[in-house]
Amino acid sequence: MMQFTDQIQRAFAETVRSGIVPDVEDLPERLRDFKSTGPELDRLWAGLLRHFQDGPRQPWATVLLEAMRPDLAAAVAVVPAFPPFVTQEDFAQQLMANLLTAALDGPVAPARWTPNRLISRAALKTQRWLAREIRSFAKRVGYVDQKAATHGGLGLPGLLVELEMSRNPSAGMVVLYRQEVLGDTLAEIAAECGLSENALRLRRRRAVERIRRELAAA
Repeated sequence: MMQFTDQIQRAFAETVRSGIVPDVEDLPERLRDFKSTGPELDRLWAGLLRHFQDGPRQPWATVLLEAMRPDLAAAVAVVPAFPPFVTQEDFAQQLMANLLTAALDGPVAPARWTPNRLISRAALKTQRWLAREIRSFAKRVGYVDQKAATHGGLGLPGLLVELEMSRNPSAGMVVLYRQEVLGDTLAEIAAECGLSENALRLRRRRAVERIRRELAAA
C-alpha cells in the first residue's frame, strides 16, 4: 500500500477516536456508496463540504481525504515517478493539498459529482506543478535526457510528453512516457492503475497517433 494512503487512514482513525466531529465513522463509506440514491449522495457531499468549509477544518479534511482515498490512489498510480527529486509520494502530498484547496469552492450541482470535480481539478493543478519541477530539474542536471538515453527511448516523443504535461497529460501520454522514457512495462503500469494491458495499449496507440499528427503539423 502507498504510504500516503496509510497516512490518510491513520489520520481519519484518529479523528474518529478523538470525537471532535461526531458520527463520521461510516461517512466515507456512505459517500463512496454509488448504490445510494442521487439525492442521498447530494445531501452527503454537500454536507461534508459545508462542514469542511465551516470547520474545524483539519478533522473534516481527514474525513474528506478518506472518502476520496480510492480516487487519490488511482490518480497517483498512473503518474510516472521522477526520483530522486519527485517521487509518487511527493506527487500524492501535492495532490491531497490541491484537492483540499479545490474543496473550499463547495460542491457542484448536483453535489454527487463533487468527487469527479475535486480529483479533476486537483490532478490538473498537480500535473502542472510536476511539469514545472521536471523542467527545472532537467535544466539543472539533464536528468530526463539521461534517463531517456539509458532506456534507449524515443527522445522526441519524450519531449513532446513533457510539453503536454505543462497542460493536462492524457493517460496515453503517461503510459508512453513510462514505457519509452522510464522503461516501465505495460504489466507494471496495469498492475498499479487497475486497467488491463490491452486498455493501456490502446491509450498508448492513441498517444502515438497524436504525436505523429503534431509532427506532421510542425
